[in-house]
Amino acid sequence: MKELEDVENDDLKKIINLKIDQINLDFDPRNQKTIDEWNDFYNSYKEEFYKFTVRDKEFKIATATRSLSNSKIPKVALPKFTSWG
Repeated sequence: MKELEDVENDDLKKIINLKIDQINLDFDPRNQKTIDEWNDFYNSYKEEFYKFTVRDKEFKIATATRSLSNSKIPKVALPKFTSWG
C-alpha cells in the first residue's frame, strides 16, 4: 500500500513540476524581476529618507511628515500584505 502511495506521489510531483514549468514559460521576466526586488523597494520607503540619483547627483527626500501631535505620517502608502507573488 505504501509503495502505491509513493508511485502516485511521484506521478503527482511530475505533473505539478510540468505545470510549474509551463507557467514559468508564460510568465513575463519583468514581472518576476519586480517580485524578486519587491522587498528592497518596500524597505527603501521604510527608511527615513528615500535616496535616488539624477545626473550623477544624489537626492534625499523624507519619506514621512510629522503631524501636529508629532505622529509620523508616511508620504507613500505601500501594501501591508505579503505573498509569493
